Amino acid sequence: MCCRIEAAKDARELVTLEQACFSEPWSERSLAGSLSSGSCLVARAEGLAVGYALFLEGPDCELLRIGVRPEWRRRGIAELLLRERLERGKFERLLLEVRAGNLAARGLYEKLGFCVDGIRKNYYRDPVEDAVLMSLPGDGGDR
Repeated sequence: MCCRIEAAKDARELVTLEQACFSEPWSERSLAGSLSSGSCLVARAEGLAVGYALFLEGPDCELLRIGVRPEWRRRGIAELLLRERLERGKFERLLLEVRAGNLAARGLYEKLGFCVDGIRKNYYRDPVEDAVLMSLPGDGGDR
């Protein structure tokens, strides 16, 4: 499987991915607002957008959303997206929160070097679940 990673062009493209990936998808308006203050990488395979990662940029860069179409999961696409962002550097820390029960995602983040910083009790709904706060030191923003 070969994926091409590129910058997202607009929020409309992400709406379809959101609906395929999440039980509570963000609206086009929310996605557009995040794109205006952040960055987004899209993975494409076989002419289809199969995954994306949305970041709020700054010294403390934050992974806001990462999703891969269900039929494309377990193929390393989320890892490719994250590694691409890590290679681009320009942050002091990369922050994220993940459902406590999402063991696959937590395993990926730990594999990439993220450490657990804390827990937000009952943060998620549908179902109610804790959020695990994680971070990864960056390059100090010097690149």
